[in-house]
Amino acid sequence: MKFFDLITSEEATSVFHDGHAGASADVDVDVDDFGIRHPSLKRDRNKCNNDDGDNEDDDEEEETKGLPVDEEPLDAIGDPVDGESCFLDELSQWLPRQSNKRTLDGRHAELSSGDTARHPTIDLDLTEAEKMQAREIQELSLYERERVYEDIHGVRRPIEEMEEFRHDCLQRLETELTTNLYDSKRKYNVPNSNSTTKDAYTMAAFLAPRITSDVRLRIAMLRSTFWDVEQAANKIMRYFHCKRELFGREKYLYPITFADLSVEARESLEDGAVACHEGGGSNCARSMLVDRVARWKEQSALSRAQAIFYLTHVSNTTVQSQQHGQVVVIYALDADSSHFRRALAMMKIFWLEDMPFRMAGLHVCISNHRIKTILSSVLQVIPKTSRIRCRIHCGSPVECNYELLTYGIPPGLLPDTTQISYDSAITNEMIGRFLRHDREVLDEYFEGKSEDCMDQPPKPKDILLGRGRPYQRYPGNVEFAKLLEANKAAYDQPSMMRRNKTAMTKGLVQQLRDSDVQFLKHDESGNWWVEVSDSVARKRVAMSFRNLSRNLKHDEARS
Repeated sequence: MKFFDLITSEEATSVFHDGHAGASADVDVDVDDFGIRHPSLKRDRNKCNNDDGDNEDDDEEEETKGLPVDEEPLDAIGDPVDGESCFLDELSQWLPRQSNKRTLDGRHAELSSGDTARHPTIDLDLTEAEKMQAREIQELSLYERERVYEDIHGVRRPIEEMEEFRHDCLQRLETELTTNLYDSKRKYNVPNSNSTTKDAYTMAAFLAPRITSDVRLRIAMLRSTFWDVEQAANKIMRYFHCKRELFGREKYLYPITFADLSVEARESLEDGAVACHEGGGSNCARSMLVDRVARWKEQSALSRAQAIFYLTHVSNTTVQSQQHGQVVVIYALDADSSHFRRALAMMKIFWLEDMPFRMAGLHVCISNHRIKTILSSVLQVIPKTSRIRCRIHCGSPVECNYELLTYGIPPGLLPDTTQISYDSAITNEMIGRFLRHDREVLDEYFEGKSEDCMDQPPKPKDILLGRGRPYQRYPGNVEFAKLLEANKAAYDQPSMMRRNKTAMTKGLVQQLRDSDVQFLKHDESGNWWVEVSDSVARKRVAMSFRNLSRNLKHDEARS
């Protein structure tokens, strides 16, 4: 099978080696720096070369050979894949509402009717994605363009990291995430309508400060942004927002392990859907994530997003992978439209740019020409930083492997057949790597914790002892305030003696205990939560009643 219908494997290899040279003289279609054909450029070139009117004879000669250059026999294309027409109709309604400008939380904001008019409907054709990619590359400066090419070919030099430099960047990042986080002049101080991203981080910093202050996480974020402190702070906030969306308000406050994934996600990883390769070895110079699309189970977009979220942490633990970035290879030679449909749904809630992870290159290998339209739609909605580093390889497994070899990806890491068989050795090695990673992360997380402290962060219904807005806004404290309001009239009755009030507060504490509600406070380090005794909880209830009465009298005096 020929690469992009026209280019053979040998010609494609020469094109990729030429870099900026484009297509060779004997190739019938122009190829840009990304190895993607541009038939429109071919037609424009023919028009310029045939101004004397001789192009009609050339067209007749081409028709005698078979087909025009830019057309393909309908029999070769075949009928649409099952469900593809329905999917394209749904996609055509969703894509026009997406803005090219991403909000703070990394999602595409919905456009108003006036904005929709300014953003034309995205053409569901691979050539449109190619044009968008070429346009974005041309908009880059020469320096930025060279950095992109160096990333793709794995020759970019990382920033030299001295101990003093790292310490200074970590100090500035701490300032960005504390003092400057609430500065109205900062660019990521978002309005109330879009404050969920900042709230996810501030709540995590309040309930589980050990997670948000993790030095390894912060250094990984700084390396993924080339030590840009403001971008790293923005990315950390998006990261915790994404983590809460994927795993819920309780699990996002502690390290994610393999057991926290959904059943579907665990089954897919155990079946070898994704392979992680560490860089620096004899077989692979760069860190790689190989996504074997056909090995994924039938699952929801949320399950797949959870699995990829977990894999970005497992595969990005070494200094080399963080400094040089990772290469993502999507091996979709045996995939149909349903796989890309789920991938598009996943990108509505999750994308790799929110992770402590830098994508140095994205390679998509396909063999079915009928899914090019869907692939084009996917490429148009991924972030720009990933799209300009994307390369598409269309052909047989051998052809795709040889094309990947030109980017420094050894063919031995990829299957040489369309059908990907189950390899128990690779799967067992991956599961062992997952378990080792989970054990190391949990050991580091619980290091220094005393036996009196709780292992898990507070539950939403728990009552937290302390002062300040985070305590007032906590769900358990809000419900506690409602309970006090309901019992305030009985507590303030003149006939209530002191012993009666004491008995009432004890009864309320016991009522909350029976409902599995805990009274918690920070330990001396401020990193863990400790459950208080019943006597301390009763004193807190009595003090809350007195504060409530005092505030009511103060409000009446002001009115």
